[in-house]
Amino acid sequence: MKLAARRIAAGSRQRLDRDESAVAALASGLLVVDIGEGAALAVPHKFAGLWSPVAGRVQASSADGELALRGECLFASDSERALEIATSAGARCIGVIAQQRTWARLASITSGRIAPEPAVFPALHDVPPALGASFASLAGAIGSGAATVWPAARIAWLAHALHDLQAPYDELVARCRGRSLAHRKQTFLRLQRVRHCISTHTDGELDIARLARMASYSNWHLIRSFGAVFGETPYAHFMGRRIERARSMIETGTLGVGDVAMATGFDSQSSLTRAIKRRLGVSSVELRRRPHAAAMQALASTACGDVEVAE
Repeated sequence: MKLAARRIAAGSRQRLDRDESAVAALASGLLVVDIGEGAALAVPHKFAGLWSPVAGRVQASSADGELALRGECLFASDSERALEIATSAGARCIGVIAQQRTWARLASITSGRIAPEPAVFPALHDVPPALGASFASLAGAIGSGAATVWPAARIAWLAHALHDLQAPYDELVARCRGRSLAHRKQTFLRLQRVRHCISTHTDGELDIARLARMASYSNWHLIRSFGAVFGETPYAHFMGRRIERARSMIETGTLGVGDVAMATGFDSQSSLTRAIKRRLGVSSVELRRRPHAAAMQALASTACGDVEVAE
């Protein structure tokens, strides 16, 4: 499998569709890009990518909204959406871009059979530091920029990394309607696009009509199909993600519960506390105490371990 590479110099802005050699390489291969600080790369639709923020703040922008990428995450971008990846001062991002048919060829390495398109679905994945570091090492492939043949071991590593990221989707794809696996995967792509948008944009209000247009469904068809595949309505998923964000801020932050409610889109402190109690079965006060209690327990365990028992 052919690999081409590009380094986006610090402070520059580039459009991939104006790079003829890169587009030619993407006709049948992969493109690795290393985006330096304060730079931006515009990627046209029809290319899906895996993006790993190496350092600093990285912003991904598409017609579906903006997404801040942080460390220890891997962003899978949508092949049916044009995308811009921009880095702030001191930031850096590594990406691997390809057409869906190329990703499908890569996926066939782990499955042992030709995988139908699409093979990459939009999502923001939490990944262990080791995977992020390995992904960042792909930048070592960036030299002259000429297309080269990737070592078999490196290709196999990327194929297995993609498989592990998306393995939970197999059961969800099976729930989708469609005469063939290819049809079911196309259906899942539409629904996953909606779920990803909901998961990463919980500050405002849920706009079912907009989400339905995103999936090319009617409002009713979206709600019905979403529930059949994911086991909950779009609104239930939206509220679940909003509550999880509030939970994280309460457990690990210093903001008061009222301020957390405002930051996460709840009307008031009381509406947040009721939602937490209803979904998690605990009060916001208990959430705030959990990290302190865990720290005290760990400290007590350490102290007990240091005590020498006399024989």
